[in-house]
Amino acid sequence: MYQAYANAINAYARASEAQTGVRAILRIYDRMYHRLYLAKEARLNGDFETEFNSVEVVLKALIGLRSNLNFKQGGKVALTLKEYYTNLISQINYRYKAADKIEHYDNILQQVNVMRSAWAALAGEPSSQSLQREEEHVRA
Repeated sequence: MYQAYANAINAYARASEAQTGVRAILRIYDRMYHRLYLAKEARLNGDFETEFNSVEVVLKALIGLRSNLNFKQGGKVALTLKEYYTNLISQINYRYKAADKIEHYDNILQQVNVMRSAWAALAGEPSSQSLQREEEHVRA
């Protein structure tokens, strides 16, 4: 289990070196959104293995993002992000107990989309157009 988290952290570190930090985070959010959408679709189709595997990727990414926060440099923003990541992890883990699991996924997807849009604004990139295209691609 520890090795999986270490791999996620190392992947984030490598991505950060290859791109600007904000763009690397955008790519992580894109992947999280894509995997959450796949998990939702898998739940709808009763494919619980794909749902589990997709969610695991998202949880590893969130843990990696949270563990790479710089509280000295980031101050209150870093604390807010830590709370956000922790809350999102809890919500994702709660999905099995949710009365309406699909609505629960939709809520999580919306939250990821909102945060991704905020990061996109910092990077000067489109907010959520790529995510909408992603949903269309998965449906096709």
